[in-house]
This record gives sequence, C-alpha cells and structure tokens, in this order.
Amino acid sequence: MNSIQKISSQAILLLQILLIATPVVTLLPWIAKSALNGPYYGIFVFGKYVAYKDVAWATGSLTLGIFAQIVSIGPFMMALFVLRSVFKNYYQGEIFSTKNARHYRKLAWLFLLEASLIQSLSKQLLIIAVWISSSSSIVPPELFNAEPSNFKALSMSILFIMLANAIMLEGRQLQEEQNLTV
Repeated sequence: MNSIQKISSQAILLLQILLIATPVVTLLPWIAKSALNGPYYGIFVFGKYVAYKDVAWATGSLTLGIFAQIVSIGPFMMALFVLRSVFKNYYQGEIFSTKNARHYRKLAWLFLLEASLIQSLSKQLLIIAVWISSSSSIVPPELFNAEPSNFKALSMSILFIMLANAIMLEGRQLQEEQNLTV
C-alpha cells in the first residue's frame, strides 16, 4: 500500500466518523431538551442574547429549531459525502480524473450555497422558533437582516476549490498525454 492509499484510507475512516458524529452532536441537544440548558446554546434576538434554556419550547417551535439545525448541517454533510468519494478515487489510484474534478466543482457549489443562503436561512428559522415560543408579538428585526457573516472565508474556499478543480483537469490531461507517449 503506497502513501496515497494509506492517507486516503485514513481520510475515508475520518469522514465516516464525521458522517455519524455530526448529526448526533448537532441534533442530540435538540432531541434531549435538557441538553439545551448549557451556557453555550442561544441566539441573538431583539438585539440581546436569548439562552435556549430560558425559552418555553412548544412542540412546533422545537420542531422548527430541529429543522433549522438539519438545514444548517445539510451542505456540510453533503460535502463529507463528496469528499469521501474523492478519497475513494484516490485510494483506487484515480488522482487526476474527471470524476474528481466534478467532485471539486460540487464542493464549490455547496460552499457557495451555504455562504449565500443556507446559514442565513438556518439563523432565520432559529429566530422564528425562539420568537414563536416567546410572548412577544413584535417581529424581531433580525428576520430582515439576512447578511451571511462568513461570506469572505467561504468565498476564498470556493476560489481554492475552483483552482483545485482546474489543476485536476490539467493533471488528467497531462496523465493522458503521458499514457499515449509510453
């Protein structure tokens, strides 16, 4: 087993663990409501921090909170599946392939989707869930502020992945030319 296969098999194992652990760690506090009593669980609504432990969760608002968390981790979970496919291809010796270039392109689109829509949507759904459970009839101003806070970092990630996509396509072409000359 060469070093690329060894690293790829370790990466596949790590991605499998993340595919199992991510939904459990993200959704368990919502399913077991008592876990929401921790000091780190909360959201800014009406310009102040509202701890989830202080919210009187109704069934509908709790369901909306769980849905918001599922929406929030959706692109990340899809990216883990795509990365697992990339490392499976690496393990099989297909490093510079069209399939890997397509996988990198999918990753770029997932990051763009997450930066431009998913994180804002998830935050808005959480604000609505807290607002439904509160006694206030005033619509929180946060519902109209949909600016993603991590757009710069994700834009750089997209740029990096697009560059990797171009390198994979060029590497595949060079590999095909090398195979023809041998």
